[in-house]
This record gives sequence, C-alpha cells and structure tokens, in this order.
Amino acid sequence: MSLAIQQFSLAYLDQSLARYTQDDFNEAGYPEWVRSWYIRMLNDEREHREWIANTVSASGVSKIIECSYAFPDNGVDAFVAFSEAVQNIITSVFNDVITRLDDKSYVGAVSKMMSVHARHATWISSSVQGQNAWHTAFETSMPFIQFWSMAPTSITSCPSGVVPEDVYFPPGLFNYPHLILPPTVLPGSQISVSFNNSLVSLGSEEPRRLYAAFSLGTRTLFATLDSAAEEGSNSLVTMGVPVPDQLQGKGAVYVVIIQTTPDDLVVTDMNTVAGPGMVKFLSSESGSSSAKAGEIAAGLVEGSYGMNVLLDSL
Repeated sequence: MSLAIQQFSLAYLDQSLARYTQDDFNEAGYPEWVRSWYIRMLNDEREHREWIANTVSASGVSKIIECSYAFPDNGVDAFVAFSEAVQNIITSVFNDVITRLDDKSYVGAVSKMMSVHARHATWISSSVQGQNAWHTAFETSMPFIQFWSMAPTSITSCPSGVVPEDVYFPPGLFNYPHLILPPTVLPGSQISVSFNNSLVSLGSEEPRRLYAAFSLGTRTLFATLDSAAEEGSNSLVTMGVPVPDQLQGKGAVYVVIIQTTPDDLVVTDMNTVAGPGMVKFLSSESGSSSAKAGEIAAGLVEGSYGMNVLLDSL
C-alpha cells in the first residue's frame, strides 16, 4: 500500500515540475523560491519511494512494478492547488496505514514520512496560498480503499500483462463509484452531489437512508440526502444535501456517501456507496499573505476552495 501511495505522489510532482518551468511560475505570479521548494519536495518524495521500494524488495518481492500516470492540472495555479490536495490525502492515508502495520520499524518510518507530507501540505496552504496553515487538532484518516477509489483513473498504462489492481490493491478491495461535488461548497448551504448508484441496495431489512459523511480529524458529521434510496440501477443520480455549519474554517474535509439506518451512523467499507470527494473550507483568518500577494486567497475567505473540481477530473 505504502509503495502505491508514494509512487502516485512522486509521479505527480515529477511530471508537473518537468512541465512547468521557472518561467511558467514567474508568469503565474509566484516568486522564484516557490518552485525551488517544490524541487526539494520532489527530492523528499524520491527518498521516500526509494526507502519503501528497498523495504519491499527486502521482503522478497523480486520486481517493483511502476505504472504511468496522467493528471488533470492545466496550469501552475491548478498544479499548486492539486499538489496541496495530494499531500493532504497522502498524509491521511499514511495515518490509516500506520494502524495496519505490525512491524514497529515500519511504523516508525511511515510516521516520519507522514510528518513530512503534512509539512509539505502546510507549506503549500499557508506560505504559497495564504490559507489555513493546518485544519483541526487531529489528523484525518483516509482508508486505503477510499484513496484508491480516486487514484486508479489517473493510471494511463502499465507494463505489458500487468493489471493495476493486481499490483496495488490489497486483497478484497474495490473501487467505490466516483462522487461529483460542485465547484463551491459553503457551510450551511444546500448542494447537489452526483454518483453512480450501483452500490445502493434496498434489501429486506429496515429501510436504510443515504447520508453524506463529512470527515475531519476525529469527527464525522452526517447530513441526510434529500432523496430516498433506490435499488442500484448502475446509473448516475443527483441528490441534494445540506452542508453542516460546523465545517466553517475546518480546512480539508473528505466526503463519502453511505447507506445506513439512523441509529447506526458510522462510516464503514461496507456501507460506503460513493466517494470520497474533498473540499477545503477556509477560515476568516485566511488572508492575503500568499506567495501570489493574495490572488489565490481573494474571494475564498469563509468559503471553500475548489480543489474538488480537480479531484473530480481523476
């Protein structure tokens, strides 16, 4: 799992920094030190990948397989926004991976890598974009199955005869249907979400409703979708859902759709029917001290940052 996560992160930075030159960053309004620090971030990713690959090889795996990726950013601003999302997501996934490791030496190494990814995300958010330096008092975890429900569609090719799921998936995992969120998501507003309803099931037990689960830190907030669950027909459905007021200023929040009963509101692998999506909720303290003199932060205070549009492209 860790190798798949790290290869995804390395591929994104490596490809994007090869595409966007120092002149591109300058023309987009960023000072020279921004791209220089991204190069340092890329070197960190290479060291992480090398350590994990060596550890995997030492465990008896004779060949490390790498696939090729394509990513949705189409300019330096989009790269910056998506790079923060990637670093936040990888921090969250490593936070979950640690709980699944038995070898204490692996726990220590992954913890150290996770801490660096968290610093990367903080630097991008605060120094480069002038937004939240951190989100909540506790890191939000993301199960690997949720991460890989977003990541595999960015794979463009693998070595001949290799199926990505065979390389990266632990046994028993599968993709959840993609969750489409609107470009702007405001606390207290009503939004529309879309997803394929293939995993929705009525069954014969007590009727189960659909809920949007907003995960942040150690908390999950639930909101009922405005349409009743219908038997999965493998078709795209659009439903409305209220966004909890409590999300104001909470930074990166992950959203999944679950199907359960009102007395059993908890997110599990088995009751998740779509997602995850990601929304970043800014706070009133998000000012204009970004590397671009506030251009990115302008107009986004008290709102959400549209990195979910980029994630929807995966």
